[in-house]
Amino acid sequence: MTTVAIHQPNFFPWLGFFSKLARADVFLLLDDVQQPRTGRGGWGNRVRLRFNGEARWWSAPLARGGGVIAVNEQRFADTRWRRKALTSLQMCYGKATHFQAVFPGIQLLIESEEELIAEFNERAIATIASWLGLSTELRRTSTLGIETVGTERLVQLVQGCGGTTYLCGDGSEGYLEEERFQQAGIQLEMMDYQHPTYHQGGAPFLAGLSILDSLFHCGLEQTRALVMADGPPPTVPMQVRHPSSKPRGLEEGGGMRKTRPRAPKG
Repeated sequence: MTTVAIHQPNFFPWLGFFSKLARADVFLLLDDVQQPRTGRGGWGNRVRLRFNGEARWWSAPLARGGGVIAVNEQRFADTRWRRKALTSLQMCYGKATHFQAVFPGIQLLIESEEELIAEFNERAIATIASWLGLSTELRRTSTLGIETVGTERLVQLVQGCGGTTYLCGDGSEGYLEEERFQQAGIQLEMMDYQHPTYHQGGAPFLAGLSILDSLFHCGLEQTRALVMADGPPPTVPMQVRHPSSKPRGLEEGGGMRKTRPRAPKG
């Protein structure tokens, strides 16, 4: 049995994203759909961190231009956000228990030279997954050449990976045509991730933050436990490692902005 999950390549995603990744054999990064056309972007370029007991947006600015573009065509506006982003992390988590152990690896990711946000996010997701000992195969939907839409596209994407089970995110019941999966011989499995609590350096507990929050406060071993719950042991030793090769090449610009704490879906 091969389980396939599909999700857009998010910016330093939350724990639930990595829990979904860990439970799949193949994790497809949905990079060939339309880039959200919202003022500040979406989960592809922003996420929430804890700062002074509040959830605040931490984001990278988007390059603006005319016309509709795909997720894998979206570029960062500039490189200045990287320095500001690192400063914000130091302000938010400099006193966290595992900051000194984890920050050098995160710094290398942020200072990488990718200009395309999808490539940057793919590298960060793959690197953090490897730190946690996860062996899920990451692939981009753009490499499969499937141009259908809706449920039919999901079915063909799963089939294109040799999948027999589709792992659905929270909230997918409203748009999936379950009969089409049944006709294709694909089993549907609903993700039901219950957000755990952990030490965040103070009260109240804030759910739905970037996985960086648990990495800095809890370290690799406990973060993996939060991701996996009762899942299998890691396939490789858990450790922060430098990327194997040089990468290609908070408010807007890496600063912080207040937000209402709410867990993302999917």
